[in-house]
This record gives sequence, C-alpha cells and structure tokens, in this order.
Amino acid sequence: MAGQGAAPAIAAALARHGEWSGELRQRTRTDGEVVVLCRMVLRPGTGDRPDTVLEAMMDVTALRQAEVALRESEGRVLRALAAARVGAWEWDLSNGRVTGSPGREEVLYGRPAGFMRHASDILTVAHSDDRPALAEAMRRVQQGETEDYEAEFRILRPDGVQRWLRSLGRATTSADGSVRRVSGVSIDVTEQRAVRERGTLLAREVDHRAKNALAVVQSVLRLSSMEEPRAYAAAVGARVSALSRAHSLLAQEGWDGADLRLLIERELASQELDAAAVTLEGPPLRLAPTAVQPMAMVLHELASNAIRHGALSRPGGRLQITWQPRRRKGEDGTLRLIWQETGVPMPAAASGLVAPEHRGFGSRVIAATVRGQFGGALALDWTTDGMHCEIAIPLERWLTTWPAEAANSA
Repeated sequence: MAGQGAAPAIAAALARHGEWSGELRQRTRTDGEVVVLCRMVLRPGTGDRPDTVLEAMMDVTALRQAEVALRESEGRVLRALAAARVGAWEWDLSNGRVTGSPGREEVLYGRPAGFMRHASDILTVAHSDDRPALAEAMRRVQQGETEDYEAEFRILRPDGVQRWLRSLGRATTSADGSVRRVSGVSIDVTEQRAVRERGTLLAREVDHRAKNALAVVQSVLRLSSMEEPRAYAAAVGARVSALSRAHSLLAQEGWDGADLRLLIERELASQELDAAAVTLEGPPLRLAPTAVQPMAMVLHELASNAIRHGALSRPGGRLQITWQPRRRKGEDGTLRLIWQETGVPMPAAASGLVAPEHRGFGSRVIAATVRGQFGGALALDWTTDGMHCEIAIPLERWLTTWPAEAANSA
C-alpha cells in the first residue's frame, strides 16, 4: 500500500481519471526500503457494491539500484575521459552522423556541445596539411579495406591553439559484410608529440655536439704548441676539460641551453683562482644549446691567459666580467660581454693573448669562435693595467631568453 504522504494524491487521481500509475517507496519490517512500480484502477461500485481499486505491483528495487549504479559509473567514466583528454565516439556510416561522450567537443576541439555532429565536421577543424591523410583513413574504413580506423592529425581551436589528436576505431559490419558503423576514441596527444619531437631533437643535438666536441679536440691537438711535452699535455687536458664541463652543464639542463652566469662561474672555479678578485655583473641570460660549448672555450682561454700572464697572475690583480643585452627597436640585438683585467702592470713581452705579434692557440680560438662561429665582433686591447676584451654576439641566434628591458634599450 502507498504511504500516507502519497495516499491523497493517489486518491485524487483515481477520482479524477479512474486510474493511477507510478512508483512508491515503502519501508520494510527490517527498516529497509523497496521501490514498487504500481498501477491502480478504480472500479466503481453498483447498487450496494462499494467502489473497489485493483492494484498491480512489481518490485523494481534492484532495477533502480542498477540504474543508479550505472549513472554513477558513467559519471566516473566521463570524468576520467575528460581528465585524460579522451573522447569516445561512434560514426554511423549510413548517414555520416557522429555521436559520442558528453563534453568531447569542448575538451578536444574547444567547440560547443553538438558542434561535431558529422564526419565532415572533423575534416573542417583539422589542419589543412593533415586533411588528405585524415580523409584517406576515413575512406579506407568506409570502403571496407580495413576494420581498423587510425589517424593522427592537428586541429585548430577557435582560440588559435593547435592540438594533436589521435583517433582509433574499429568497424562493425553487417551480415553482407558492409560497414555499418565505426566505434572508437580520440585522444589529445599534444604533450606526447612534444616529448617525441623533443627526443628527436635531443638525439640530433647530442650527435651534433659530440661531433663538434671531437672536431674541437682535433683542433686543440693540432694547434697547441708541442715545444714542451708536459706543457702541451697540460694545455690539451685543460681545454678538453673545459669542453667536458660545458657538455656536463648541457646534460644537466636537459640540452636546453645554459645560464651564462653559471657557465662563467664553473669555468672560473675550475681555474682555482681567488674568488674575491673576481666581480660578475649582468642579468640572467640563457645561452642556446649551440652556444654553450663555444662560449666555454672562449671563457677558458681568457681565464687561462689571465692566470698565466694577466691580472690574476699575481696578488693585487682584479677581474671584472660584465654582460648586457642591447637591442634598438626594429633592429637585431647583441649580447655585449666585457672582460676587464686591472691592477697589475703588464710585462713588455709575453705569450698568448698578451702579445698580439705572437698570437697563440688561445688567441686564435677566441677570434675564430667569436667572429667565425658566433658571427660577432671582437675587440682586444692590451693596456699597461691589464687586458680589456669586448665581445658582441647576436641575441636571437645564440640566446634563448633575455630580459624584457633589453627589447628597446640603446
């Protein structure tokens, strides 16, 4: 029987329409609850016979519990699909209509619900370069050439963002072998594509850097002075170590370049010089991967010369290294790095960088790297107080980040 809350409404419906149907929730003796599907029909009485109500009831508790569980399960699946940027779909080949999981248009395509109703809509939002391959994948499964549908393509969202999607499906055929529908999923694989491309670029970069390092080592071996075997071995070892430190720094940074200050600090630390005699000044700048090892060689040669012949070869000498990006509006910018040694009178005759008329391997490395490899400018000035070196290299090619204030600086 109906509970007291539903009884007045049921009685009114019987009096007005002669019948009532609906669900009732009833308590059990064990304080549980059952859901009953009920239909009641009023049979009017005649004469002395009173009105009677015929009732038919069916316990649908298990059915309703299953429906609740199904809705909860569907909700979990939909949340999981949205979190994973996955959309489930079904393509009816008889009319081209596409249906799928709620929210897939918003999550994958950045479009409102109901936008992707036809297979042609997918071609519309696909990148123009990827449409031919996507259309061919659709045609092959439509013509029954394959049961498996697979395509990876770019889509352009309304906000201008480009994403990569991967669609996988399986065809369902009718008794005559014709394809009726294709069911599958579409997955946002933008991040995975980026990782793959990053891995490819990384492998190429490692290969390039290794070949470049070997070429530099060959140059070091060929051009370093062999007049004194011990000095030759020490010079070669030091230069190869400089390359090795740069290589390690690149690996530490994921082959994504390196901070200029950190590169300078590591090279100076390797020379075991007095840190109090050195001043570094400049904004955070990130060198491009291709610039790290060449810059390391330049810094190594400058530091080695300062210790052997320059301001750091005796007490009282000082070294100041400053760097600053400069770019005028509408022009390509440059990175200016200044190496200024002071505090120690320079000898009248020396080797290496100090005596231009006797340029050693270090001088040639610096000049070839700055002018030839960086495409920059180099100015060396030997004063009575120390060496002054100024280097200017292009920003855009050799740096990946620089301060915003450098954009329109003088």
